[in-house]
Amino acid sequence: MDPIDEVRLAELELRCADVERDMAVFVENKKKSLTKEGIEHKENMISSKDNIARLEKMVGQLKNEQDRNKKVLQDRKNQTSSLESHVKEINDSVSDLEVKHNKIRSEVEELQKQKEELEKEARQHAGPSGTAMGEKIHMYRTRMGLDISTIKRDTCRFVFTQINPKNSEKKYGFTVAVEEDRSYTISDCEPAIAELNTLVTKLNETNDFGGFVREMRAKFRDMS
Repeated sequence: MDPIDEVRLAELELRCADVERDMAVFVENKKKSLTKEGIEHKENMISSKDNIARLEKMVGQLKNEQDRNKKVLQDRKNQTSSLESHVKEINDSVSDLEVKHNKIRSEVEELQKQKEELEKEARQHAGPSGTAMGEKIHMYRTRMGLDISTIKRDTCRFVFTQINPKNSEKKYGFTVAVEEDRSYTISDCEPAIAELNTLVTKLNETNDFGGFVREMRAKFRDMS
């Protein structure tokens, strides 16, 4: 072989070796670069998944809190509606009680007025020896002997006297109260009347308080 060709061949071999070495270095660096990018990409993916998981958790917590707030708001609305309804019922009951109380007061005032008128007429007509008119009015006054006292706003005490011919000052009485449900109740009936429950039931059915007072007096008279 020509010496010049051998030199050229040697140079080519050296160049090939350099190229192979450079290629190997390039490939290794490229592998390292790809590996690093892959790791960073994987880490980014993991970080993104973690962030998404945290966001989903926060969204879930916010939704739960929103649901709780909605429930609390609805409960408060229901409570407010219930309170408003209860207040209306109380106001209606108070109004009805006032009406019934005013009615009782009017009837009591009427009974008092009748009593006073009878007493006045008795004083005007009863002479020293007593006329027929005076005796009649005096007898009627005796039958209507009545004292009415207010115990409290919705409770009155009725006391009759001059019922018992043997003891005109003997007292017969009962207490009337108007309850929250606008019904009448009778207590402290002295002496006790066996038919009292029946009379009270009739009173609550008819609302005829004046008639009830007259019936009570008649029962007391029957017991004297």
